[in-house]
Amino acid sequence: MSNLEGNSWTLYYWNLSPPLRGRGEYIRLMFEAARIPFTEIGDPKLLSPLVDRMARYGEGGNAPEPVFAVPLVIGPDGVCLSQTNAIMAYLGKKFGFYPSNDYDEAKAMQIVLSVADFHSEGRASFHPVDLAASYYTQVEEAKIASAKFASGRFVSWLNHFERLLAANTKQSGYFVGDKMTYADIAVFHVMNAAASQFPEAWAIAEIPGIKSFQDRMLQFPPLAEYFQSDRLRPFEGNSMM
Repeated sequence: MSNLEGNSWTLYYWNLSPPLRGRGEYIRLMFEAARIPFTEIGDPKLLSPLVDRMARYGEGGNAPEPVFAVPLVIGPDGVCLSQTNAIMAYLGKKFGFYPSNDYDEAKAMQIVLSVADFHSEGRASFHPVDLAASYYTQVEEAKIASAKFASGRFVSWLNHFERLLAANTKQSGYFVGDKMTYADIAVFHVMNAAASQFPEAWAIAEIPGIKSFQDRMLQFPPLAEYFQSDRLRPFEGNSMM
């Protein structure tokens, strides 16, 4: 359906075995929420040549624009974007999930940057010895680090997002303004990851606003359909991925 020279949307993200959500899920949710068809390519043999970080001796990848890592989106009119937040903001504007004024635009970016920090901290707690190495090479150390995260920074992050939601002066039930934006989709996914990875800490967290928000997002028809479909992938069970 799509390739590097095509005019439709393609998401490039590692297709692990079995296929998992990972950071590619943020982008999948954007397409699913907008009901925009896309193709996903995950074969490492096809992805590795695209990204700069796989190159040695300073050579760059062969994507249309320099890309350090996936997720990568190739789209119509020469679109070639990496970095999850940049992709989400661009697709949000294209698909109608974007704030309506400059200040809310900045607030949305603030929120998704916080989402990225939260997700990265959670993942890092499962890779305390070597961030780039497999979780399975550092399991015992990860048990200690992830437990510390679950009782500390995890709770702080949840409380922060609870306060952010309540602080929206529109009182719309969304994080920015009076409609769903890409920031809401980002928070929705990271909270799903948090609840899956740290179920005990999630269960006792006093975040009624966030938990109600999660339920409302799941009632949005395109997302409800996606979550009931066989397209939805499992979480890996470590690293909030």
